[in-house]
Amino acid sequence: FSSTPSNPLPAPPAEAGAERARAVRFNNRLRIAFALCISLCVSLGSYSTIVYALMTIYCKTALGKGLVAEYVNFFEGTHRFRTAGFFSFVGTVFMFKLSWVLSLLLNHEEDEAGVRWWIILPAVVVMLVGAVHNAEIMSLARGLIFQVH
Repeated sequence: FSSTPSNPLPAPPAEAGAERARAVRFNNRLRIAFALCISLCVSLGSYSTIVYALMTIYCKTALGKGLVAEYVNFFEGTHRFRTAGFFSFVGTVFMFKLSWVLSLLLNHEEDEAGVRWWIILPAVVVMLVGAVHNAEIMSLARGLIFQVH
C-alpha cells in the first residue's frame, strides 16, 4: 500500500453475503482512517518542522550577533509556538505509526485466515513498548528540565 490509498470498494452484491459486505465496510473504514492518518501526519510534521527550523535560525542568529537579551526575550515570547511544535511532533509520530499499521492491514485485506492480524502484532508490540519509553523520557524531561526551580 502506498501513501495514496485506493478508493473505497463498492458494496458487494447481495448474493455475496452479509459477511462479505461486513468485510468490505470494515476495509473501507480502514482506508478512510489511513487517509486521515497520512493527512494529519504530513500536516503536523510540516508544522513542527517549520516551527523548529525558524526557532533554530532566529535563536542562532541572535546568539551569533551577541544579542543575548533579545534571544532570551524571543525564546520566552515563542513558548506557545514551541509547545505547539512539540505536540505536533508527538502527533506526527503517533499518526505515522498508526498509518503504518493500517497500511499493513490494507496490504492483506483479502486475507481469509486472519494472518494480517498476526502480521501487525509485532509492529503493535514494538510501538507500545516505544510509547511507554517515550512517555518515561518526557516525564523525566518534565520533572528535571521544565519544572520551575
